[in-house]
Amino acid sequence: EQGDASDAERSAAAVRAFMRDLTRATAVYLESCVHCGHCAEACHFYVASGDPRYTPIWKLEPLARGYKREAGPLRWFYKTFSWRKDISAEELREWQELLYDSCTMCGRCTLACPMGIDIAGLVAKARHAMFAAGLVPHELHAVSERAEREGSPLGATPKVLKERIAWLADEHEVEIALDRPQADILVTLSSIEIMKYPGALVALAKILNRIGASWTIRSDGYEATNFGLFSGNLESQRAMS
Repeated sequence: EQGDASDAERSAAAVRAFMRDLTRATAVYLESCVHCGHCAEACHFYVASGDPRYTPIWKLEPLARGYKREAGPLRWFYKTFSWRKDISAEELREWQELLYDSCTMCGRCTLACPMGIDIAGLVAKARHAMFAAGLVPHELHAVSERAEREGSPLGATPKVLKERIAWLADEHEVEIALDRPQADILVTLSSIEIMKYPGALVALAKILNRIGASWTIRSDGYEATNFGLFSGNLESQRAMS
């Protein structure tokens, strides 16, 4: 958990974030689910476990409840008669695993949905609320902060990038294009490729050089990952785009 907010403050922050992201498209998606189960069969977490908690649409239950109580056409009914009150911080803690640890936002559920619901996109919106509540998994929050601070979640700064490219070019006797002023192809990399699997960069350079492609890596824009998207930090997501 991030910050020292009370449970009531965390719950209120999550609801505000839900409502901030609410659009007509979001409302249509939340109203359109017919609970057919097709998304479950598309989710590798559900297929591997058989646990109905991992059904993709169930992962959006807090978002759906917030919508019904705050903006749905029957919101007066839910606020007046429903035994389910506002989503508590404790419930959000329970959903942390479902929204982060049990979803890669791969989009298979979206493709499988016969109603055309963008389930993966809704998971991203739900993560915005989790971030607002200060309930992002610790490890993910840490790498997101580092990516925002240094431009790379694994510390692959421009200086490190240049040093590793120089080393790889010399070690493997391959030309690795860096900071060319003009090129047809801009290559972006995950920092894990730069730091952990540099052989992938060498192989890529050999292929592009062999086919005669005009390409380059830019030291002012090479990171392909966006941990703002993964964590739900909307401002960081925009900055890293």
